[in-house]
Formats: sequence, C-alpha cells, structure tokens
Amino acid sequence: MKNILVYHDSANPWYAALMLRGFTRFARSHRWRLVFIPRTAAAREPRRLRRLVAEFRPAGLFANYTEGLRELAPRLLPTVWFDCATWKIVPRTASVVGADHSRIGELAAEEILRLNPGTYLCVAAKGEPWSENRARPFSAYLSRRGRTCRIVRVDFSFDDPSVSLPDIKRMLGKAKLPCRVFAVCDRLANEVMLAAEQLGLRVPDAVGVIGVDNDETLCLGGAVALTSVQPDFEMGGWLCGEALARRMASPKSRGESLEYGVSGIMRRGSTFAPRRPMDQAAVERAEAFIQTNAVSRIGVKDVVREMGCSRRLGEQRFREATGSTIHERIASVRLDALLVQLRRAHVNIGYLADACGFGSASALRAFFRKRMGVSMTEWRSREIAAQNKR
Repeated sequence: MKNILVYHDSANPWYAALMLRGFTRFARSHRWRLVFIPRTAAAREPRRLRRLVAEFRPAGLFANYTEGLRELAPRLLPTVWFDCATWKIVPRTASVVGADHSRIGELAAEEILRLNPGTYLCVAAKGEPWSENRARPFSAYLSRRGRTCRIVRVDFSFDDPSVSLPDIKRMLGKAKLPCRVFAVCDRLANEVMLAAEQLGLRVPDAVGVIGVDNDETLCLGGAVALTSVQPDFEMGGWLCGEALARRMASPKSRGESLEYGVSGIMRRGSTFAPRRPMDQAAVERAEAFIQTNAVSRIGVKDVVREMGCSRRLGEQRFREATGSTIHERIASVRLDALLVQLRRAHVNIGYLADACGFGSASALRAFFRKRMGVSMTEWRSREIAAQNKR
C-alpha cells in the first residue's frame, strides 16, 4: 500500500469535505493510504517535509496551497496542487487541478437573466485571481445579450464578513432597483443578502442574488435561501487522484493543468420570481431538487415528496409547467452531467456510473447508447477530436 501525503487547508469546510471525498474515493480504489498533515507553521518548514518523507516514504503529495512547499515538494515527490491561485508559479513538473471558472460565471449569468430585467452587478473579491476568472465571463455573457454589468471589487476575508459589508451596503444603496447581483462565492452573496436586509430591500423583488459553492451552511442560514452555482468539487478531488497517479507513474514528465466542471444550480428563494402561484412554487422546488440530486439516484417519488402533493398531481403540474415528465427531466440532468465528465480525456469511464446517478455501469452504457446512438467511448473520441480542431 502506497502512502500519500495530504496537505489541505480551507476556510470552507463544505468545499473541503466534498473535494476530499472525491480524492479519498480514488485513493481507496488504488489502495493508497492517506497521511493528512495539518497546515501549521511546523508543517511548512522544509525540514518538516523532509522528515515526513523519511518517516513515511510516501509515493506522492497532494496539496491545496503552495506556501512553503512550492520549491521543495516537487523535487522530493510527485505533486498535484488543487485550486491554487499560484498556478503560474508552480514548477512545470507539478500538475494542477482547478475549477472551470468561466463556466461558473456563464451559468450564473444564465440564471440571473431568468429574473425580471433590472440593473446588473457583480461583487468580486479584490485581488483574488479566482474571483476575476468568474466575474469577467459573467459580465461578458450579459454583454453578449445586450445587458450592462458593473463589476464591484471589495476587500474580502473568508474569516471576517465585516471587511466587505460596508462597501456592499454603499453599492446597494446607490444601485438602481430592481438590482440583480452575482457574488463570486456564497460568503460574499450572504453579505449581499445581509446588506439588502439592513437597507430594507426585499429579496428577490428589489435585489436578486446568486452565489457560488452551494454551501448549505450559508445558503440556508438567512431569512431567504440563497441560489448558488454548485462546482463539482468531488469530481475535482477525483481528477487530483488521476493526475497524481500519472505523476507517480512518470515523475519526470511535464505537468498538466486540468479543470473540473459544474454540477448545476441549486435554485432557492433569492432568485425565485416574487408572488408566484402555489403550483409554480412546487414545480420550482422540484426543479431545484432535481438539479441538485439527480446524480444521487433519486426517483420520481423523491421529487414528488419534495413538491408536497400526490404523485399524480405532482406529475401533472410538472408536465404542464415544463413540457416534460419528472423522469425525463431527471434523465436530462444526468445526461448533462455525464457529457461534462466525458469531455475530459482523463476521466475514467468506470467512475461515471456512480458519479452520475446510475445503478451500474451496464445501466449507464444502455442509457447512453439509447440517448446518443453511440457508445461513450465513441462519443468521447469524436468530441475530443473536435475540440483539438478548434
């Protein structure tokens, strides 16, 4: 059994738990033993890392920060960095895995356009590359559709919401209403909602808000639940495992950069249209439930339970509102998730049955061939070839 050192630290325990779940699943499938190292001053000292290598004889290292490790770690061990803002300065022999920030920004723009027209704002974290990489695609998407968006960059701290709250209150106080706001993470979105509440602005009537991360501790902790884009953190962890396995097999090869995708959007009260009929509210709850849970092997009965009515009435309401059955919608969301993963050349097809909500690999293969007319291997080969020509 191979030992793998794991240096991980995050101010967002929700994100960390999902990412580490994906990495741990890959590790178990390859019989790796994970040795977790806390982020302390001692752990960042070069002597500490050398001592750990001597003690555990690890085969590789996985870290989500580069402080104190950037120069030394890749020389001692095959290394993979996860969601590091310093990608451009990590050694070429290390691999990096990060979020598809452009897709996050575009999905947020699609969602915000579902609301009644208004003025559009993006609240970004000043000086953070990941923040800019989400804010700019959001603004560009709106621009392509004839909307103007102002990006407001505020001082930001994951640990202290009071840092950005005064700036956000000033921004909302001057904004023309109704105002539609994209915040580049749930913590900032939560502060936008708090600022609106303190200013007496109703959400979503006067201020519609969408965040990123789908951190339930933040999204469900306010007077109005927060709509949020859900990055596929678990797939990101799995991709880290795959990248590290390749580094270990060929330590002297050039590093690679990989991106993990987006699971979907969890729609909640902060972007629901105001004063909607009861039937519409039930359908919106069903749609949000499907978007979030379709890859968890849910069925029609689970969706109807979320709607709070009989199965017959729930199916009828859903078909009238969306033009499709609940079963068809679940299948559509699963297919979308599957296609996102198949476009990634290094994703193991065997992983996808469980990751995309199918009971077995054979059920997944039958579903895909019926919907797409070809096997997953054939489809992915064609897609990758087409991407290479672009």
